[in-house]
Formats: sequence, structure tokens, C-alpha cells
Amino acid sequence: MPFDLVFSGGGTRGVALSGAMEVFEKKLPIVRRIVGTSAGAIAAVFGSAGYLTRDYLKLVPMKPGDPFVFSSFFAPPSADDVREAIRKKDSETRKLLRHAFDGATEKMFERMGERRPRLAEMLKGLIDAGKNGFYEAAFEGFLDRLAMRDNDPTKPHKYRAAVFSLLEFGGIFDPEPFRTWLVERMKPRLKDFTKSTTLQEFHAMTKNVGRELSVVVSDTTTAKPLVLNHRTAPRCPVAEAILMSMSVPFIWPEVQWQRNWGNYLDQDIVGHAIVDGGVLANLPMKYVVDQDNEDVKKVMGPPAKNPNKVVAFLLDASLPVPGDVPDDDQLNLKLFERVNRLLDTMAAWQYDSLQGHEELVCHIPCQGHPPLELAPTPAAIDRLQALINSGRCAMTEYLEKRKL
Repeated sequence: MPFDLVFSGGGTRGVALSGAMEVFEKKLPIVRRIVGTSAGAIAAVFGSAGYLTRDYLKLVPMKPGDPFVFSSFFAPPSADDVREAIRKKDSETRKLLRHAFDGATEKMFERMGERRPRLAEMLKGLIDAGKNGFYEAAFEGFLDRLAMRDNDPTKPHKYRAAVFSLLEFGGIFDPEPFRTWLVERMKPRLKDFTKSTTLQEFHAMTKNVGRELSVVVSDTTTAKPLVLNHRTAPRCPVAEAILMSMSVPFIWPEVQWQRNWGNYLDQDIVGHAIVDGGVLANLPMKYVVDQDNEDVKKVMGPPAKNPNKVVAFLLDASLPVPGDVPDDDQLNLKLFERVNRLLDTMAAWQYDSLQGHEELVCHIPCQGHPPLELAPTPAAIDRLQALINSGRCAMTEYLEKRKL
């Protein structure tokens, strides 16, 4: 019996999907379609390319010193990109500093005017006459002191760069390392895969695998989910589709739909701002269970005469992880804590959409685990391994319960 698989989002907790898939693969299933959101989109593209779980598990560190690929995703923009963006005349940083400078000088002259009004008036005139020069001097001083590392002017300070990136690009981290990483991971199986490989080309490349890839993203311009595949957006690059699906708000910049990507179905969405699919559809089951729905037919094609069995992998933050490990003491910025809560909220509000299809859902416990593991500390590695084991346990129980 062929299967359709649905992978939910959940940040770096997505490693638990590999544990569940490891158990599922032992049944030697025939997989026809894979739909993924956010972290699930990464699992979906690996599965659609024909990779096995053992290939994916190699990416997860087992002990301190092992490669930690996730840290490459959480990289600040390059020093050149930061400087170039900030130095633009209309940069957000310049606007912020200009308002701060105006506010500070206005308050200073107001207080001075109460004691020495003539002196205040004279100085204010001098400042106003050379305001642009003062702006530039203040800006250059700020940039020299805060924008870069004190000991290495060629590299942005990790957290300072994050602030500038958020201001200028709308996200803390640079998306380019993920694009590069995905190409490196796809090339061993798909030698012609590049950053510009389209969904249509990917579908042709993986014809022998026989698994259709669909990636769910959120269009914030229209407040609607989009399903990207070879039918709906054939000219969209795969790397951009996956990146859009995992672009957690404020962590990575939103992605602007480019003209050379063509239409989405028959809609011109050039310039639309696209973010993480989990915002609107964290477990997009409807696209494989509501096959008679006209909107679903448009994105997934006509329904099969004999529908495939559906297995949905849900990273469930409401369930405790077996064999869990405690958190470790590390620097956690309030911003990251807020984003972690945002990710949990994005997933939690959509649980109601599972009603009527609960038997299809494998709940993978991940309670208390951060959606973003930023550093390869020993405790972080233990947490990732605990999540993989959680996936194994959840799928074992699920298969027994469903008698698959």
C-alpha cells in the first residue's frame, strides 16, 4: 500500500522526525507524496531526493566534537553585507540614529534654554546649520564602536550583527549559509542540483525515486498558505522554497517572491513577502486527506482512484520527551526566548485542525525542548539525541496502534 507523508514544523526539534522515519522505513513503505512545513520541509526534500534516514542521522552530532550543521544556519550576515546595508542613506539604522540624535539635542537645548536661553539659541543655530555633518559623525562613531568586533574589524560581532540584521533585513541570521548547505547535501545524490534548480527540474531529477515533493509556506501579503511544487510553482528554485518554508519570523528575513520564479498557479505574486509555513499550516494534512476539495486538486493534482494511506508526523510540544535531559546554562537572549514561544504558539493553535483525522497523526513528544539549538553544548547534543529517541518511541507505538 503506497503512503503519503506529512511532516510538521518545529525548528531544530525536527531531528525527531528522523527517529520516527527510521522506524517507519523498516516497514519498507512505498512513499508517493511528501508534504512538509518548515523543519518538515527539510525532511521532505531529503525524502523526495531518495535519501534514507541513516543519511539524515549522520547530520546530528552524537557527542561533543561532532560536526554541528545547525550552527551554520544560525550565522550572522557578513561584515561587508552589514556595512553596505547600514551605510545606505535610507537604512533603518540611519533613521533610528537620526531620530535619537534629534531627540537628544532637542531635550538638551530645552533644558539649557531654561537657564541660558541665549546660549541655547546660539548653539541650536550652529547645530541646525551643520546638522548633516553631525548626523554623519555620530553615525560613523556609532558604526566604529558598535557594529564590529573590537579585536577584528573585518567580522561583525555576533549579537551586534544580529541587531543590525534584524533592523535592515528583517531577520537575525543570514539565509545564504542554508542555501549553500542544501546544495552540498543534495549533490551526492543529485549531481546537477544547484541553488537555481527549480521545482520542475527537481521533479524530473527524482522521477526514479517516485516521490512528489510539496512545501508549504505562508504568504504574509495575502495571509494565505501556499503549496509549492512542480504544479503550482514550477520555476521556483527548490532552495528558495525550502528557505521560505523555514523562515521563522525575525530569525531569517522574509523572502520576496521574484519575477523570474513565475506565477503561483495563475496568480502573479511578485514582491509578496513569504515566511515560515508553520505560521498558517504547521501540519498541512488537508492537502493529502481532502482530495476532493477543489482547491486541493489545484495544488496536488486529481485524486487517485485508490487513495494512499496517510501518516502525519507531528512534533508535539504538549507531550514530555522520554529519557529527557535538563537544560544547560548558556546565554539565551530574550529575543530567542520570545521566538521560541512564538514557534510553540504557531503550532499549538492549529491542533484543532486535526479533528477527524487523529488516527493518522503520530504525535512525537518534544515538550520543553527549544525549537532553536544555537550551540553544540554537551546538553544540546543530549537533547537532540533524546528527540531522535522520542521519534523512534512515538512511531513504534503508533505503528502498533494503527496496525501498519
